[in-house]
Amino acid sequence: MLAAGSGNAASDDLLIEVRDLRVEFRLTEGLLRAVDGVSFEVRSHQTLGVMGESGCGKSVTARAIMGILPMPPARITGTINYYEQGQPVDLVSLDPKGDQYRDIRGNRISMIFQEPMTALSPVHAVGNQVGEVLRVHRGMTRKEARAQTVDLLDRVGISDPERRVKQYPFELSGGMNQRAMIAMALACRPRLLIADEPTTGLDVTIQAQIMKLIQDLQAEFGMAVLFITHDLGLIAEMADTVLTMYMGQIVEAGSAEQVFYGHTHPYTEGLLKSIPIVAAQHHRLAPIRGSVPNPFAQLSGCRFRYRCHRYIGEICDQDPPHFGPAPGHLTKCWLHKAGGLHETAGAPR
Repeated sequence: MLAAGSGNAASDDLLIEVRDLRVEFRLTEGLLRAVDGVSFEVRSHQTLGVMGESGCGKSVTARAIMGILPMPPARITGTINYYEQGQPVDLVSLDPKGDQYRDIRGNRISMIFQEPMTALSPVHAVGNQVGEVLRVHRGMTRKEARAQTVDLLDRVGISDPERRVKQYPFELSGGMNQRAMIAMALACRPRLLIADEPTTGLDVTIQAQIMKLIQDLQAEFGMAVLFITHDLGLIAEMADTVLTMYMGQIVEAGSAEQVFYGHTHPYTEGLLKSIPIVAAQHHRLAPIRGSVPNPFAQLSGCRFRYRCHRYIGEICDQDPPHFGPAPGHLTKCWLHKAGGLHETAGAPR
């Protein structure tokens, strides 16, 4: 069980426990294994950051937790335990359209989606969309939900909320729509907020405001955050614990300090070396060579070996387990079988 960064936290802090999660899509092109054996934990008040290239399975994992994947073509196996007062509820075993899942989704677990302009309905006023959450999960009347919505929009920093509740998403800026989506996600004060690329398409000033808003509301509501992004700087700033995903698998996990300053997997190393350094003169980026393998291919062994500059031979053709370079730090790489790193000539041809 992958539980990096959890240390000796009390078991009653456990909020989400994912075990051997696998998500497959049967498509006309073939079988796509989007998530392949992922395991991790989320604890109360924790911020868990997930990073990796597009297509590595970050968003699919989040949507599996929310129960919003299309079934079919998606097929989910494994366990996703949600803990309420110390008692687990396996979300995989529930009907995603059933009342029990609906009571959890949007109420105890909420999600901010990547693109607010596509996630919000274009034909309903913003206030009606936020208020619907309160009517469904809190049983409020329309009048009560509207008053609460105005307060929520004000709380997330939207000016003139009395007027904004009547407006449609196309009448608001990208930043305002993102704030409206945050208001919707936080309407019921969830125990877990999943933020999937919450700053996509926003300028850096609005990005900073959105992230500060999430941090402030997390402190106020005491919720946990599962934070998914390509922006490694945001991960370093926001997360307590970090997971690196590649081709549907977690290849490294640990505290933010361990992953960013003591990383041990060649893929994590490659991600960090590809970040531009503003202060460095004549700094040349070091891209990860090659390209992501065909996701429909029947892959075996280490998924990263064909792009890895630390390839060590035939052993890399076998699927590595998770090794522990340090307490709370796990890496899925044969380099750590004997507890040390090995320099190599390069990836297989």
